[in-house]
Amino acid sequence: MLAGCSADDTTPNPGATTTTATTTTTTTVTDAGTDANPSGVTIDVKHGASTQTVDLGTLTSFTCGAVDCVAVDTIVLAAFPTVTISAISADFAGSDGFDPGSSPNCSALVPIPGANLSKGQVTAVTRNLSWDSSLSYPGCLKVSDLAQITITP
Repeated sequence: MLAGCSADDTTPNPGATTTTATTTTTTTVTDAGTDANPSGVTIDVKHGASTQTVDLGTLTSFTCGAVDCVAVDTIVLAAFPTVTISAISADFAGSDGFDPGSSPNCSALVPIPGANLSKGQVTAVTRNLSWDSSLSYPGCLKVSDLAQITITP
């Protein structure tokens, strides 16, 4: 029965107050995958005579420390999806030209075997390269502002 109506009448009583309730639901969805990284932060990946530029903002990231990171193997596969990670090795260069292989403490470790690339991470904003502590790599393998990854078969 309508509010303000009698049992014999289905029209509202002119003096009756009618209340209408409206419910609004808002759903916020956050994609922690590709949208979490800033766009425009890029790294060049070189393989033979070919160089591909990879935008870190298009790749799946994970949290390392308090920042978003992208795994080195993910960056390589974004540039060259058909390479077999276990069959390659990689060298690195910072934007300032620093090459870990030029350091006496790292020359025997570079290039890094493909099997270890999943344990390397690049911060999505600063492009700093670091490695999982389980590898016990020396500090010279940490590259600030990584500009290029060079892979060799």
